[in-house]
Amino acid sequence: MPIARRILPEFGLTFVRYFGDVTVKENLDCFLGYIDDPQFDPNFHVLVDQESCTLSEATYSEMRRLAYCLQPYYKARGRASRTALYGPTDVQFGISRLYESVSETYVDRDVGVFRTQEEALAYLGYDPEDQELFDTLWHSALQFKSGT
Repeated sequence: MPIARRILPEFGLTFVRYFGDVTVKENLDCFLGYIDDPQFDPNFHVLVDQESCTLSEATYSEMRRLAYCLQPYYKARGRASRTALYGPTDVQFGISRLYESVSETYVDRDVGVFRTQEEALAYLGYDPEDQELFDTLWHSALQFKSGT
């Protein structure tokens, strides 16, 4: 699976990284599987890093289907938990904004879209200058194994 998930209890955060071409089914498997993970905490924020991916199924209808099918995932999460989608390229950012827009119909949780890592961290309430967190996320992210 071209999605790696890492739960970071020490930060109250779940970090999700996309690699290569990510499909709607893979998104569903990742996030619906997350709520069944023994480490799942409904109050953790979620940061999605799309820097290393393409999203070939990113049509309006597919983003709408994704948002609709992820309702159980969002309902399992705490009211104060937030999701930040980090997409630095125009395509990643645009597709993420499309998802953010269509998800408002189905999701009663905060979802934000950002072009920089620092903006995404700040949205989630973290200090973007926190070098330990930044290193944990982006400098060690390449050590992820797909599907973890």
